[in-house]
Amino acid sequence: MLKILTELLYPKRCPVCDDIVLPKGGLVCDSCRDILMPLHEPLCYKCGRQITSTTLEFCETCAKYDFNFDKAFSLWPYNDISRTSLARFKYKGRREFAEYYADKLYEHFESLISKLNISVLVPVPIHQNRLITRGYNQANLISDILSKRLNLPNASDYLIRIKNTEAQKDLDPVSRRKNLNNAFAINQNSKYYNIHLKNILLIDDIYTTGSTADACSKVLKDSGTEKVYVLCLASVKAN
Repeated sequence: MLKILTELLYPKRCPVCDDIVLPKGGLVCDSCRDILMPLHEPLCYKCGRQITSTTLEFCETCAKYDFNFDKAFSLWPYNDISRTSLARFKYKGRREFAEYYADKLYEHFESLISKLNISVLVPVPIHQNRLITRGYNQANLISDILSKRLNLPNASDYLIRIKNTEAQKDLDPVSRRKNLNNAFAINQNSKYYNIHLKNILLIDDIYTTGSTADACSKVLKDSGTEKVYVLCLASVKAN
């Protein structure tokens, strides 16, 4: 009854069109179901972003820069549709989108993730000040639901953001890396602190230049993690 009442008072919005989901009970409108299409080849072997060349294994960035993570994967291209959807999710309080996002990640990547011998999922953290302002960490909303689908722990407090950095979206690639110096740390109060987390799946919403994933992965590997894989909802096309 509570669920029905909640649906009546706060009907779910479609993550694609942002209208009330029709037919009711779903996570996306029937008419919007096939609008967000997964990335397709060719993809960079390292960061998973779409590239233009069918003969190269790596994008220009991954060919030049040695990232700390082992491999990254993204579900969708970061285009007008996914950008608008993620902006509503991140800044407009559309928390309900997380269930749809997690379901699509599970549907597309479950077989791949099962081969990676993942110990825990770790969402990319946001600073406490931003958490208070926004009210939630969008990466953790996704990670929490996805962890249940995968039957794996969500170590949401293992990695913390200790530096309230400037917004990454306004910076160039070099400035992004500098901006994130010493921004993350392992939480010594986490129940996972004294546990060897061999392989971690790092969860984030958008992969742009890889700076955030790289900074997080360095801290995780410095703490003893052997492999860090990155899973994002969308990624910007590589050069």
